Amino acid sequence: MEEILKEILSKLQELSNKQDDTNKRITKLETTIENKTNVKIQALFEDREIVHDKLDNISGELEVIKEKITEHDMKIQVINNSKAI
Repeated sequence: MEEILKEILSKLQELSNKQDDTNKRITKLETTIENKTNVKIQALFEDREIVHDKLDNISGELEVIKEKITEHDMKIQVINNSKAI
């Protein structure tokens, strides 16, 4: 009977050690996943910022083009009015 108890205790200790090892590996894996995820999320935010900056630049350039078109339309209208006279 005593031999069986020793064997059970030995197996129980072995299982406990394996569980501790598994817990450590899971914690390490969680940390790795969190770090990789944080890096990817940061990259997405940086890309988003770049896209917004580019859109702002394009919007500004579009406004300049609109102003030039309006200016040219006015000049064409003046020229057409002067030809009509």
